[in-house]
Amino acid sequence: GLLMLACEQPEVVPLFIPELGPAPKFCSRLDNEVEEQERTETVLYDNYKFLTREQLTSLGLSSLIGTEYLRAFMHGFFIDSRLYERAKLALSGTGADTAALRRERLREATDGLAAGRIRRTEAAAGAAAAAGDADAARVNRSLVGVVTDARFGDMFRREEFAVDAESEEFGRLDQLRRAAAKKEKRRKMAREKAGRAERLAATANQ
Repeated sequence: GLLMLACEQPEVVPLFIPELGPAPKFCSRLDNEVEEQERTETVLYDNYKFLTREQLTSLGLSSLIGTEYLRAFMHGFFIDSRLYERAKLALSGTGADTAALRRERLREATDGLAAGRIRRTEAAAGAAAAAGDADAARVNRSLVGVVTDARFGDMFRREEFAVDAESEEFGRLDQLRRAAAKKEKRRKMAREKAGRAERLAATANQ
C-alpha cells in the first residue's frame, strides 16, 4: 500500500494507501497508526427499514408520508422496524378481511407505537387556557375554523399531535418561549418609554 511518487521536487513523495495493501516491513508501524486512527462507522438509522414509495403504497402506509413515522432519505423513506413488522402483520390476513378491517389494524399498529412514546394529554387550547396564556388562547380561538374543518379535523385528533405538558422536551421549549416573551415585553416597554420621551421632548420644543 506504499507508493513512491517522483514529483517535481528533489525528494520522492511517499503515499500510504491502506486499501491497496499492508505497509512494507521496514515501515510496518503505519498499519498500527491506521488501526488507531480508524473510526467506527455509526449507523444512521439503527432499527429502521428502508422502503420506497411504491413499497409504502403496497403496505398501505402512504398516509404516513409527512409524519414523524417516516424519515425521507434519497428515493424512499426509513420506517421504524417495529411499525414495519406490525404493518406486515396487519395486512397479512386472509382474503376474507375487508379493506376497512385492514385499515383498522394499521391504525392500531401506529397507535401502539405512539403509545410507547407519547402520553395522551389535553389539547393545546386547553393547556393554554389552563396556563392563563391570553395570547395563546386568542390564537387558539382563531384556529377554531381550522380544527372544525373536515379536511383537517382528523389531524388534530391524532395521538402524535398531542401536547405532553409533562415531558422534559416541553419543559425546555416552554422555558425558551417564556424567556422570549419576557424579552419581547422588555423591548415593548423600552419602545413605549422612548416614544413617551420623544413626545415630551416635542411638547417641550413647542
